[in-house]
Amino acid sequence: MNAALRITVVALSGALLCAAFAFGHGRLRFEGRAARWEAPRSLEFSLDLRGSSDIADDSELDAVRRAFATWSAVPGADLRFREVGSGEDLRWQRIGQHSVAFDEEGTSGWFPPGSGIVAVTPVLVGTRADRATGELPILDADILFNGAEFRFATDGRAGAFDVQAVATHEIGHWLGFDHSACAAATMFPFVTPGQVALRTLFSDDEALARATYPAEVQHGEMRGSLLHADRRPLPGGHVVVVDAEGKTVASALSDVDGSFVVAGLLPGRYGAYADPLDGLVSRGELSIEFLPHVDFARTWLAVPGAQVLSAGGVVDLGTRSVARASSLDLADLSGSLPRIVRGANGAFDLVARGSALESGCELSVAGGGVVPDGATRAFGTTIARRFVLQEGAALGARDLVVRNASGVEAVLTAALELVPQAPLLERMEPARGGVEGGEIATVRGAHLEEIAEVRLGGALCEIVTRGASALVLRVPAGELGYADLEVLRASGESARLREAWLRGASPSIEHVFPRAGSTSGGTRVALSGGPFSTRVRATLEGQPIALQRFDATTLQLVLPPHASGAVAIELFDPLDPALALRASFTYVEARDPRLASIAPARGPIAGGMPVEVRGSDFALGARLFAGSDARSYRGGAEATDVDVASSGLLRARMPALPAIGRQTLLLELPDGRGAVLEDAFVAGAMLFEREKLSALWSGAGDDVHYVEWARGESVEVELVAEKGSGFAPILELVDARGAILRTLGDGSEQALRLRDYEIERTETYALRVRGASALIGAYTLQWRSNPRALQKKLEGTTENATASERTIAMEFEGRSGLELQALLRLPDGRSATAVRLFGPRGEIALDPRDLRLSRGRVQLRGQELSAAGTYRLEVDSPLPTGARWQASLRFR
Repeated sequence: MNAALRITVVALSGALLCAAFAFGHGRLRFEGRAARWEAPRSLEFSLDLRGSSDIADDSELDAVRRAFATWSAVPGADLRFREVGSGEDLRWQRIGQHSVAFDEEGTSGWFPPGSGIVAVTPVLVGTRADRATGELPILDADILFNGAEFRFATDGRAGAFDVQAVATHEIGHWLGFDHSACAAATMFPFVTPGQVALRTLFSDDEALARATYPAEVQHGEMRGSLLHADRRPLPGGHVVVVDAEGKTVASALSDVDGSFVVAGLLPGRYGAYADPLDGLVSRGELSIEFLPHVDFARTWLAVPGAQVLSAGGVVDLGTRSVARASSLDLADLSGSLPRIVRGANGAFDLVARGSALESGCELSVAGGGVVPDGATRAFGTTIARRFVLQEGAALGARDLVVRNASGVEAVLTAALELVPQAPLLERMEPARGGVEGGEIATVRGAHLEEIAEVRLGGALCEIVTRGASALVLRVPAGELGYADLEVLRASGESARLREAWLRGASPSIEHVFPRAGSTSGGTRVALSGGPFSTRVRATLEGQPIALQRFDATTLQLVLPPHASGAVAIELFDPLDPALALRASFTYVEARDPRLASIAPARGPIAGGMPVEVRGSDFALGARLFAGSDARSYRGGAEATDVDVASSGLLRARMPALPAIGRQTLLLELPDGRGAVLEDAFVAGAMLFEREKLSALWSGAGDDVHYVEWARGESVEVELVAEKGSGFAPILELVDARGAILRTLGDGSEQALRLRDYEIERTETYALRVRGASALIGAYTLQWRSNPRALQKKLEGTTENATASERTIAMEFEGRSGLELQALLRLPDGRSATAVRLFGPRGEIALDPRDLRLSRGRVQLRGQELSAAGTYRLEVDSPLPTGARWQASLRFR
């Protein structure tokens, strides 16, 4: 039986990506031998279609596919990937099934709590080496993302790791590659949340792919050997090949005997230098088994352009001695490695750290197109200088070099990368089409000439023509509703336009309530129909009105004062000029009615119970509805026997209601004015927390009582039958779909108790009481919960990179009767400008007395929740992109 060795390649937090048990640089080695796939033209991978819980549109799966495609597109490399057997039941441990999965629960065993590992690539290698090459075969490899501890995204948002960037890096390990010390390389061992640069391969990555998996075309190499000044071999020296302009092309580390080979090079004119590894990249990041020597100074082995390399040629630089060590050191940059945008940045400052950075040192950028603007400022451990980007400067990576007065140099290899301007998207023309696709549409924007891929709603578009300011494409088929537009460059830059295209019916306004309101203003109006985009704006007689958008089908707005008479509310979308919707509204010389209360506030779902409704400004001919939608003000059943006793009192008989639980009341007057009272009436025998319900058992049928519980609550239910009644109860817990979740009792017990039952879904549940006999008896039923189970500690970063005010959004589950207390801490003493709370039925008015805003803090005290469902707390604050915040939510 062929034995096997296992190696693991991992990505750590702080964005460290490192390998274990590897030897050398460029290729992972096992017991001194490199490893590779034996059949690179038929490499198979499988995707776990469950994907990431952070991403709703499955775009993470396409991101992984694009990462594989990136490696297969390397010129001169013979790599071909094929997706097979993808599904939702993959087992990454299965040998031969090369799977990519997101470990959302931390069950794989690779991510112990607090490990900080972002992704891991286990590689299984055989022990029988190829006789011709001496290389070991890779037998199996898998990629796992740590979805339990880290957030992932596909749109480059701050605070989340980019799926395609991480996947492209991990596929490099999957192919048998170690890390690179070139900062611009995909195989560089550091990445930060929101960074998309690793999506694109650098020339160093491509050279490694060509050297390991060459196509029929032969590629060149540069080789040689490094010695110390005293003629000792120099292991771990970083050898960097540059082009004729001095831009970094590829690199390698010298072996234990000082020898090095930089392979996979295209024909051209090159130079090379040797530089010690220190600062950003060290032995720990490269996972080599020997200690790299760093006691020497940067040494040129061949000046840029001095060596001519032909196809398949070899340049032997011979055995070279390096310069003696000095105290001059350029360790790292202050801040992240910069990507300078050509044509957009102009002048910029670079600050680096190191040692012996004294007066007389000069900081420069190698590779052309970046010139200094002013003198170098050296402070011993830091050095800074302003640079200007020249027009037409060539794209690519450049070294940051410091030279002291004695001519000694230190370098940060490929520390600065010049990239094209990011694409900008403005709109699509037209903005609508059918679900079957096939329409020709134009995408307007800027810097679009190098777009390699366009997706609409995740589906790939056919690009008909390309231009700097316009793309003409054929729209693919898709689902009803709005679709996001995304464009992607081969170099990794991308842009997204939200809700750029609408498939299906054109937007419309189907319902308006109320249809009339007071001339004094303040009338809240609901417009329903849609679909409405998030960009929809409203005007009244040409004046803008603030909109509150609940979803794609419902909008609400508050009207300003206006003279009496008919007016038109107009809706428009700035990216869809063809959209122009009008809703009629009438201003009247009367106050808007108001609903204050209903008594009794509970009743049977079958209806028929007489009620009294109190408020103000009622009028004869009023109609009362119960069970209306609290957002759109649509639907509901109409009450009967309505009698307007006075302007503040209305009597009626409740209608039959379609569902149990809290119901919204709606009042409509003959002239079109109206009023709404949310969650005013409870239909069914609703049992509230700590309420003790005493009931008689008739034996004629089951008793059913309803409760509201929130996901995550730990609840206790107690049912006790009165002694001597002959009644032995059975208690069933039933969900909203009628499924029995738990059954207590067997018909012989007088007291039943359900303890510490954790709720998995926020909804209305039924407590069904059954009897083991038909004897008449009595019982009491009550329940209580532990609200501490719902308490949350949240943290995150601001993600909107363009808005002047960032919105921090926190979602949580709640139910009626709970009291919310929230504390949000903002960085840098920033203050909030607005606070909003949305419940299952729309926005909840916050009492200013319960809201305290101060520098660095937002505190909400004693806000009672009114229904079971998902709540959203939004806080606006002028925070910079990427700023971190922390929040604590408590319930009682």
